[in-house]
Amino acid sequence: MKTSSIPFIGVEEPDDVRDDVKGQGDTLDLLKGRQKSFPIGFKKLIYGGTPTDKDFSRVEKGYKESNQLVFKAQCHECKELIELDILVMLKYDEYQGRYIDEMYGKYNPETAYLECPSCLTIWTNEQKEQNILEGKKHGFYDFTGKFSKGWHAKKPEITECFGVHIPELLSTLSSSTLVDLAKKKILADIELAKGNEGLLKSFVNNTAGLPYASGITSLEVEEMKKLRKNYPEHIVPMDGLELTVGIDVQDNRFALIIRAWGRNNNSWLVTWKEIFGDVKIQEMNEEQTGFLGIWGELTDILTSSIPHASGKLMPIKAVSIDSGDNTELVYRWVLFMNSMYDIEVRATKGVKDLKYSEDEIYREPGKVDQHTDVVVRQTLAERMGITVFQLGAHRAHGEILSRVLLNKKPEARSNLYFHNEQSYGQYEEQMLSCRNLIEAGRSVKSVYKLIPGKRKEAIDAEKNALHANYASGIRNYTLDHWKALEAYYYN
Repeated sequence: MKTSSIPFIGVEEPDDVRDDVKGQGDTLDLLKGRQKSFPIGFKKLIYGGTPTDKDFSRVEKGYKESNQLVFKAQCHECKELIELDILVMLKYDEYQGRYIDEMYGKYNPETAYLECPSCLTIWTNEQKEQNILEGKKHGFYDFTGKFSKGWHAKKPEITECFGVHIPELLSTLSSSTLVDLAKKKILADIELAKGNEGLLKSFVNNTAGLPYASGITSLEVEEMKKLRKNYPEHIVPMDGLELTVGIDVQDNRFALIIRAWGRNNNSWLVTWKEIFGDVKIQEMNEEQTGFLGIWGELTDILTSSIPHASGKLMPIKAVSIDSGDNTELVYRWVLFMNSMYDIEVRATKGVKDLKYSEDEIYREPGKVDQHTDVVVRQTLAERMGITVFQLGAHRAHGEILSRVLLNKKPEARSNLYFHNEQSYGQYEEQMLSCRNLIEAGRSVKSVYKLIPGKRKEAIDAEKNALHANYASGIRNYTLDHWKALEAYYYN
């Protein structure tokens, strides 16, 4: 395979092939290299497989680069051509008389039907198959002059790559009736309610023929932008009564989140900012009373009070800063801040491998009893007289996105995460830059994985701002505590 010239190549289940072959690179790229000597029209590469995880699937990537063919059936009522989307069209009724089935709960799969998204007409299984036959009378002529018989290209301008989406709704097999599909969907939803996503992932991948985005990370950037609220940036909203800051440290900048907290555990984004400079250069002024450069700029922001909507100024209560990179510099700055200012500043350390991390968002630091890299850093912290706090990044990630999603529920009143209508510079993009991937083994696990080409400083800074809330005890404030803060800022 290293030297052969091969004009026609078929790849079954490309999402299952290895990312690397003996250090030589991606498997599919190596296969494509076998076709270099053949001109367009004399070679063919065929993928056949099921998409897996959204933004990580080779099948999805190949489909996006193609002309994106979808089949459209013709509705027997409105005569519109309808793309068969099971996630939109499949419906079923509840059992009568409040009956609860042992397997399917309150939903009766025997009542399954499709609903035309154009005219809301009900399609039975027989009508679906007839509508598919009618749909084959429509289509387009490709660049070779052949009629597509029911297939329609979303990107007809692409003529060198054909991608075909084949959902199970197109199947006429006896095991793919609407009742069978409804049973799969109902069982998947029941398991999802228990916190198990395995069946739903299988349904989306294998039945809908689509890549799967897990739960909270299925939120897309444009959706999150629509959740912005109308309040000014850099000013604490009236209901915000305490401030915490989360800082993510890179070599050339600090990513900074300032969050306000109020009653019912609600929270408002006050400032999202990146400070650029050489983080590795840390110098103090001649009097040794403050830092210069980017470290000094960071200090000035955190020691300045923030305007409150009441007209008063609000100090920052607590700060959590990631110490995974530039560790000694972060420790030195944390020691200085805690000795010079009345702010709770904590150095945090996230778990490197989030795959099996179920650590709490905040816990009191304990003794490290294993000889790992953490021991080296912990020893450095002990020598410098600083306490390092572990941050349960996996749980923090999940909690933050779950609270952002509450904005889609009009009835939600507590635990809400708000962000405003200002221009953010990649804020939403960085908040949603990881997908929660479901890994099936002896037990189903999940892992947050960064989408290739994306950045995640905003979500990492948000995790630290949440950690600062937990560490300073804001989430445990009593009603009397909130009343006292309201009395000060509202009067």
